[in-house]
Formats: sequence, structure tokens, C-alpha cells
Amino acid sequence: MAQDEPTTAWIVTVDVHRSASLDAVASALEDCGLRVDRVLPAAGVVHGRADRDRREALAAVDGVTSVDPVRDVSIAPPDADVQ
Repeated sequence: MAQDEPTTAWIVTVDVHRSASLDAVASALEDCGLRVDRVLPAAGVVHGRADRDRREALAAVDGVTSVDPVRDVSIAPPDADVQ
């Protein structure tokens, strides 16, 4: 992957029936262009970065149920005014 290409952080959810082979799914995702950052076995999730156009290829990996972009969420502090 070229450094100047736009990449997206992805959360890849793996079918619970495949969770025993989560490492194999993570390896297959790497073969499809995902740079794996974390594998979370308890959640059945693989987190990593790949080019935006790789989403379909990542979703086609056996055992993958969803490929979703990471989104930033911010919550106001407890003492903030309610709007």
C-alpha cells in the first residue's frame, strides 16, 4: 500500500462460529490489504487500517460479518450544559 493513498480505520466483526479461528481470519484480512492493529478475541473483532476501496474485499473474507469504518465519538463532560 502506498503511503500517499487514503486509508481508513476499520472494525471487522467476525462470525461467532468462526471466533475459534479468529487468527486465521485476521491473517486472511491481512492478505486482502488490512494492516491489523488489534485482534480482540473476546469481542470477535479485528481492528486495522486499509485503503477505502478494500472494503468489499475485506467483507468477502470467509467468517467476516461486517466491515465498518471507525467513527469518532465525543461526549460532553458531566458538568456541561445540556443542549
